Formats: sequence, C-alpha cells, structure tokens
Amino acid sequence: MKRYLTLGFIALGLWLVSSCSSDDQMTVARIGDYRITTAEFTERLKEDFRNKPLANVTMEEKRSTLEKMLDERRKLMYAAENNLGEDDAEYQAEYNYNVSRLIALGLYEEVVIDAVAPERLLKQYYNWKHQQV
Repeated sequence: MKRYLTLGFIALGLWLVSSCSSDDQMTVARIGDYRITTAEFTERLKEDFRNKPLANVTMEEKRSTLEKMLDERRKLMYAAENNLGEDDAEYQAEYNYNVSRLIALGLYEEVVIDAVAPERLLKQYYNWKHQQV
C-alpha cells in the first residue's frame, strides 16, 4: 500500500510540474536578468512577418528577429548602466533637433512640394502618360 501511495504522489508531482510550465513561459534567450519568452518571441515574429504564416518563416529569419530583440535589450542595458536616458541633456538636445527637423520636412512637403506639383496634376499626368494612342 505504501508503494502505491508513493508512486501516486510521484505521478501527481510530475503531472503538476509538467502542467505548470506553460510553453508561453519557456525562455528562448537570456541576457543578464532579462528573458525573452516564447510568447514575446512569437508576438515579435507576427509583427515582423505580418504577410507570412509563422510556419513559413525560415530559421534564418527567426534568428535575425531574435538577434534584433537581443540587440535592443543590450542597448537598453548599456543605457541604464551609463545613466543615459530622458534626463540626459545631450539626449534631449538631439531629440529636440530631430523633432524640429521632422516638422520642417513635413511642412516643406505640404507647402512647397504640394504647391509646385499638386496631387491632382500628378494624377492627370500619370493617366495621360499611360493612355494608349
């Protein structure tokens, strides 16, 4: 009787251990304390390859996606170690410069390019050029 009880508890323990570890929580890669789980990796693959079923994604494509995720994490860890962030004055200056540059480029496209060649004129030219004579 003791043997059956022991076997029953062992079987119950194995079943609990195997059912508790979900596939979504399995670790794909680890850098320091940071882990990339199967769920995160699958979600990133879906983002990167929207027009392609995951079954058709090659191992090289999966590897490059994983390397991108690891590189992003390395950069974040480097920034945290060196106290780089939104409080950094150099970062804020570069960020403000890029924002003002993007606004200027958008304004240039709206005001200058659209005024020189409006969309209507471009469509008319395109239709005229592709007509059969």
